[in-house]
Parts: sequence; structure tokens; C-alpha cells
Amino acid sequence: MKKCLALILVIVILAGSATPGYCGPMRKLKRGFWNFLTFYMEVPNRMKRVIDEQGPGMDKLVYGFVSGGVMSAFRLLAGTWEAMSFPIAIPENFAPMINDPEYFVDFPPDEWTEPARKEAGA
Repeated sequence: MKKCLALILVIVILAGSATPGYCGPMRKLKRGFWNFLTFYMEVPNRMKRVIDEQGPGMDKLVYGFVSGGVMSAFRLLAGTWEAMSFPIAIPENFAPMINDPEYFVDFPPDEWTEPARKEAGA
């Protein structure tokens, strides 16, 4: 019985991974996994971004640190949610919860998790 349920779950996940748009549960799982692992890198990234955009200064450094801490917590929570709920299409069409950037680390597309991009010619 357990083997049958596991097989059905694998078939549902694999069938859903070819959906258009955000490409289904496998990409959501990948996104959640990497957001969970890289959340702490958000603090220095935000500090650098604020200083690059607004110039040097202690107030900008503090602002970058605080906004990085907030974004770090959000990336951790979003990554945990996406990894735990990857077979469920919430948000609609497996859309990412974070778009700035979707992954902290930019990955090249691969045919397993991103078939719609490959079909669209992107």
C-alpha cells in the first residue's frame, strides 16, 4: 500500500513538473531548497546594494543591514514554505514568492526543472 501511494505521488509530481508558466513542483522544490540554504547571504547583498545605489555612509550601511535582515528572514520563511509545500500549486501556477531575485544564486536553466523556458526558446 505504501509503495502504491509513493508511486502515485511520484507520478503526480513528475506530471505536474511539465506545466507551463513557472514549471511546476520540481522548480518550486528547487527554489525552496536554495532559498532555505542561501538566506543568510541576503544581509551583505542588501548592504552592498544600498551603498552602490545611495553612496557610502554609516546610515546607508545600517539601513542595508536592517533591510538585509528583514529580507533574510523572508527568504528563509519563503524557502521553508516552498520546500514543504512543493506539490501544492499555492501560489497559483507555482509562482515564486520572491522575485528579487527568485534565487539568490543565478542558475542556468535545466531540462528537468524548467521545461517551459526551453520550449519557449528563452
